[in-house]
Amino acid sequence: MSRSIRVLYVDDDPQSLDVIPNRCEAVSELRFETESRPRTVTEQLHEDLDCLITDYRMPSMDGIELLTEVSNQQPDLPILLLTGHGGGEIASEALQKGATEYMEKSTAIAQPDLLANRIRNAVEQMRREKTNRALATDADRFIRATSPTAVYEAAVDLTCETLGFEDAAVIEDSPEGWSVVAHSGLDASLRSELPTAEPVADAADSDEPVVAEPEAVESIETASCWVSLGSHGVLVGRTAEADTDVDYLRDSILIVATNAESALTRLEQAALLDERKRELERQRTELASLRQTNEVIRSVNRAITSVRSQREIERLVCERLVGDDRYTYAWIGEYDLETDRVTPRAKAGLGAEITVGSGVSLADRYSAETLETVVDHRQVAVEAPTGVGAEPSSGSATAPAVDAGTSVLVPIVHNEVLYDVLIVHSADHTSVGHREQDVLAELGETIGYALRTAEQRRALVGDSDTEVVFEIGCESDYLIQLSAAADCTVSIESLSTRSDGRLRQFVLVEGTDPESFLAYADRTGIDDPTVLVEREDCFVATLTIDGSPVVDCLAEQGVSLREFSATEGRGTVSVTVPESADIRTLAEVFESVLGWAELRAKRQLDSAADTPQGFREQLEETLTDRQHETLQAAYHAGFFAWPRTNTGEAIADRLGIAGPTFLQHLRAGERKLLEALFEQERPVYN
Repeated sequence: MSRSIRVLYVDDDPQSLDVIPNRCEAVSELRFETESRPRTVTEQLHEDLDCLITDYRMPSMDGIELLTEVSNQQPDLPILLLTGHGGGEIASEALQKGATEYMEKSTAIAQPDLLANRIRNAVEQMRREKTNRALATDADRFIRATSPTAVYEAAVDLTCETLGFEDAAVIEDSPEGWSVVAHSGLDASLRSELPTAEPVADAADSDEPVVAEPEAVESIETASCWVSLGSHGVLVGRTAEADTDVDYLRDSILIVATNAESALTRLEQAALLDERKRELERQRTELASLRQTNEVIRSVNRAITSVRSQREIERLVCERLVGDDRYTYAWIGEYDLETDRVTPRAKAGLGAEITVGSGVSLADRYSAETLETVVDHRQVAVEAPTGVGAEPSSGSATAPAVDAGTSVLVPIVHNEVLYDVLIVHSADHTSVGHREQDVLAELGETIGYALRTAEQRRALVGDSDTEVVFEIGCESDYLIQLSAAADCTVSIESLSTRSDGRLRQFVLVEGTDPESFLAYADRTGIDDPTVLVEREDCFVATLTIDGSPVVDCLAEQGVSLREFSATEGRGTVSVTVPESADIRTLAEVFESVLGWAELRAKRQLDSAADTPQGFREQLEETLTDRQHETLQAAYHAGFFAWPRTNTGEAIADRLGIAGPTFLQHLRAGERKLLEALFEQERPVYN
């Protein structure tokens, strides 16, 4: 047993109160307390009491009544009833009322060792049942544990609190050696000695608990029990007294260790499973991100082929890149090799603390290695910006604030000439795989080609656009409604169409506070308006709406929106229109659709004209790759010369195609060439 058994004996006979306790204590470890007044017994019950013995016949209260009261107060306390000769009916009633055992008083007096053994068995059974119930209840701690540390702490607590050990500890086996990872308050000297104690190795190699006698370990003066936790370590419990019967505790501490080992194994398996899930999820996320990036870039590639202006190309690229939520923001800047500064030309999204037209230093934002990769080697670089919480650099009065996340710097290159630098930023993910970098690098080359083509076109023919500014009063437009309701200025920073067809607008708000603005937006009927960035005298918000009368009207008229702002119920719209457009007609349409509109400004940009170069580009757009290749091969092979240098069959053989197929591609190409030359109803160059 873990300590001496304390017994309370109740009897109104003074002689029995003297004889029975003395005889039992003489032959056993039992320690008795006596009481002659049964009605006071319930007041004397205490936690250290292990058993109650009561006589049946007592004048103020018989033994049945007493055991009923005591059982109600302490249901687990073993109770032994002493009866007179032939008290079988009384004993049966006592057992029904909750007595653990009964014995004739004469036998108890004559055979004290038998009485002590009955008491010892009853108390041991009670302790085992209590321990098993406690272990079953507390086993839930192992089930709830979410880390090895929680399992170790639960094992230590159960060893001390439930099993009754004075102290406990878990010694873990790690690559660095044995070390105490959890304990019940051991002093430093004992914690340092336990890992090197001989029972640690013995317990680790054994399936059964190892009992160490008092002082077997130098700093432990009492008995201790050591039990393996499998590959995880060893659990040790130290008893409070040197004479404690550790054998009684072996089975219980083994149950604790087994439960702890099962919990640790479960956590290991769960960790492996979680790691596999994370890896699969990472791969799925990477593939999904790559698919999304490919879709965005294909959209950009398709769009920029129809755009003629360098600035329009740059603007379109930024808007498309952030339009599907793949990236938080994107901006393109022209790189100056002499000053190592970038002048932003276009931006979209939120978070890029740059101003279009105002040069910035990338050295203040990104590392020298990143810039060397992009500028010197013309390769894509990925970096978490160093500007987050960083101090300003020595050459800059203020360091730009850069959002946390991952930035990708893409050189815009054509024929090894660095035109621009494209920077895309993602706040939601920190991993940009090599495949995504390759796709972005390809996009950089495509943009470089488009910019070079636009540069050549501008050198030959110039642009053909006019900027027109209107003041409008469309009361049904959400921006104009908000500017009137909140008495503020609302300007569109960027906008895009979501996959569900709704319009998402990023707006800059000045002249009111975010709370008031959100309240007015809710009353206006805008779904889930959100303030994204708050600045000193303004803030940026996002609005998702079903549509905008102003934007829809501009799209129907085929004009490009440059700026749209609204102040106190009046809107200002800047649009780009072809030089040939009838501004008066456009104004009449605006006034008819938007309520009223007044022309405020008109500015000529540049003009475009039909050219041989344009004719050639237009023709090449209509030809398929095979038609272009066939025409080119036939021309250079002398097929159109007279006499012919090569026959169609010979040229077809060199191209690896059949003769009829060669003639089919040739005729289709010739037809498109003649249509482009002679059809007057269709413009030669758009």
